Amino acid sequence: EINQALASTPIKKIELVGVNNPKADIKVHFAPIKQFPALAKKYQFTYQPNNWGYFWTWWNPKHEIHSAVVLLASDLLKGKNLRHFTLEEITQSLGLSNDAPEFADSIFYSRGNDGGSAQALSALDRKLIHFYYNHVRPGDKGPQVRAAWKQHWPR
Repeated sequence: EINQALASTPIKKIELVGVNNPKADIKVHFAPIKQFPALAKKYQFTYQPNNWGYFWTWWNPKHEIHSAVVLLASDLLKGKNLRHFTLEEITQSLGLSNDAPEFADSIFYSRGNDGGSAQALSALDRKLIHFYYNHVRPGDKGPQVRAAWKQHWPR
């Protein structure tokens, strides 16, 4: 799902590597939620309790993301919920980190306690990923993003 959206970007794709591969840029942990604080400590980030899915990213001085950790509660997430949380957290770990209260079919949807249930990237999600990775540079601020939006957002 994610690789289809990334195909038209400089990233191209996410490649799965072996378990515990130290060269992995994104480390995904399916673990009981009670292990999340210890995993966060291992990787030196702060976990916000009660999140069934969680991610943390690191970036270099040029504002380029170089690694991420994704935590998914294996004891609480099953079936469609597991698919949704996995897709959401991995997608957001690539740089589009925020949720939005519009577009209930979006992987980025969240309104109050409703974290959405999208099972696939929406057409709008795909456009956003294409726009973001092709026209927004690491470190761009509001004015640069708005200028890129005006020039490149598909109408």
